[in-house]
Amino acid sequence: MDSLFQLEYKKQDEEYTMPEAHYHDYYEIYYLYSGERHYLLEDRIYHIHQGDLVLIPPNIVHQTAEGGGTGSHERMLIYFTKSFLSDLLSSEERVGLLSCFQHKLKALRLSAADQTLVETILSKMRKEERRNLAWSAFYQKILLSELLVLASRKASEQLEDYFYPEGPVHQKIHNIVRFMGENYQQMLSLSDLAERFFVSPAYLSRAFKRVTGLTLTEYLNTVRIKEAQRLLRQSNSTVSDVALQVGFSSHTHFGRTFKQMTGLSPIKYRKSHIK
Repeated sequence: MDSLFQLEYKKQDEEYTMPEAHYHDYYEIYYLYSGERHYLLEDRIYHIHQGDLVLIPPNIVHQTAEGGGTGSHERMLIYFTKSFLSDLLSSEERVGLLSCFQHKLKALRLSAADQTLVETILSKMRKEERRNLAWSAFYQKILLSELLVLASRKASEQLEDYFYPEGPVHQKIHNIVRFMGENYQQMLSLSDLAERFFVSPAYLSRAFKRVTGLTLTEYLNTVRIKEAQRLLRQSNSTVSDVALQVGFSSHTHFGRTFKQMTGLSPIKYRKSHIK
């Protein structure tokens, strides 16, 4: 997508988990108006509360799951590409504003005053989208820039303690997610992971799904296929070599999983990205 700006508001009155982890080549901002969520971002799990802002860079694996209480929540998503701001800001200015996405912590805990400011900006964005007045597209760029300025200023103030896993179960799953993200090239199995982290396979399977909204296999395959896409685009490795490099012992299983997740076979995916 060359230039994209899209809003997505949702109020969920019952427990909801994203159907699958995913990643995309554009930026995403997530604001939680109400409720609680667990947010898996690459290899870290954040407990997100009302008024928190989540910053998701391009090509980062992410997934939300129920975070406590009834599961009901209200949120706003903003999707945009870097080029959306190209006629408003210089290349240097865009790099500066988007630097908030590069911080170690990808979530911001905002003060009551900052929450009010963010919600005012989002309200204006929604009004512009609905009314489609003259200069709406340009005004959306100004509003997005204002939101990014606030996020950039607040990103450096965030503390690890704000989003530290709140209990031993979440801490263990957090550690397992990080281990899998760092070792996806290995032949990881449920039993191997359970033994490494001193839990039973059945317990690990249930706890992982409850905390992340994914099965172990779903998360591992998402991380592996994401890396496989990068290798197919950027290296000359054969498809069989790519499969081995990302942890698949079977070429057939790799091809089937790759097509299921991307809609293309590995060979067709590579050809579609030849310039």
